[in-house]
Amino acid sequence: MQTNMNILKGKIREHGLTQGDVAERIGMDSSTFSRKVSAAGLKFTVGEMHAIAAVLSLTNDECRDIFLPENSQ
Repeated sequence: MQTNMNILKGKIREHGLTQGDVAERIGMDSSTFSRKVSAAGLKFTVGEMHAIAAVLSLTNDECRDIFLPENSQ
């Protein structure tokens, strides 16, 4: 499942956070989070997606736009 990292990066900035801040809040090493954001080959687990959504107060629509590939919508 490839994620839409541009939207995710924007949401992180909107909340005044860094990727490292989000990583810390979801209990992930910041380098792992950065690799998952940067590399299409590394994907977030469902649990990680839920944790990110909670930290960023994402709506269901935002979660769908960020985490679901276009061809599955």
